[in-house]
Amino acid sequence: MSNNQESGPISNWLSLAVNCAVVGLCCILLFLWKGFGAWSMGLGMFVGMPLLLVAVLIYIFSVARDLKQRGAL
Repeated sequence: MSNNQESGPISNWLSLAVNCAVVGLCCILLFLWKGFGAWSMGLGMFVGMPLLLVAVLIYIFSVARDLKQRGAL
């Protein structure tokens, strides 16, 4: 259980990735509920999709960093 102190920054990165994914999915859900209006299209596609991409990249970065710290990479 002493590894929990080492993974503190990792869990912060993971929580940031989850928060980005939730906000991105909410934007896309709003787009799907409201249809193809100009504002919902902009919010869903031009805000939601990039946030999901950022969330995936942060997740991959944090997992790779954690694996490197634990000696698996």
